[in-house]
Amino acid sequence: MHAESTPPTPPTESRRAFLKISAAAGTGILIAGCQMTGKEDHEKEGDEEGEKVTPGEDLMQEHGVLKRILLVYGEGIRRIDANEEMPPEALQNAAKLVRSFVEEYHEKNEEKYIFPEFERAKKLVDLVEVLKTQHLAGRDVTAQILNLSQPDRFRSKENRNKLVKACGNFIRMYRPHESREDTVCSRHCEQF
Repeated sequence: MHAESTPPTPPTESRRAFLKISAAAGTGILIAGCQMTGKEDHEKEGDEEGEKVTPGEDLMQEHGVLKRILLVYGEGIRRIDANEEMPPEALQNAAKLVRSFVEEYHEKNEEKYIFPEFERAKKLVDLVEVLKTQHLAGRDVTAQILNLSQPDRFRSKENRNKLVKACGNFIRMYRPHESREDTVCSRHCEQF
């Protein structure tokens, strides 16, 4: 090891930086993504060669925001369980991003442009029904997280335990949810 090397960042500092970076990255994607309003907006330029990005490809790429939110929720669970410092605003902001970007933008576009194509083609109809049901259930869990991460509610140990459970439920449902959309659904989107 060189004498001039920088000492490693303490784990708490790296996690704090992670939360800040995740929130900033998600906000940037939210601002850019919310400018899109219709199906024609999803027919964006792909690479330098001018390939079009299909609505299915575009929506599946947006799952990066959801994956980062799942990481924030997971870190929140870990910190609360370990009785470490956990600013409730981190979970509150993540849940607000879920509400505005994932639910009100991304899922609405899936429900408007992607799922009807599967239903018309009579493909993956059972899976589409499960995904729509999960969207509804996710909205309920997000409401719980928004409520329980309010600073005054967060002070109660009982509410923190409920918040851990809600974040865990969200992670357990949305990890396989987005994986199915990224693999099974996106593979079939090419046919539309």
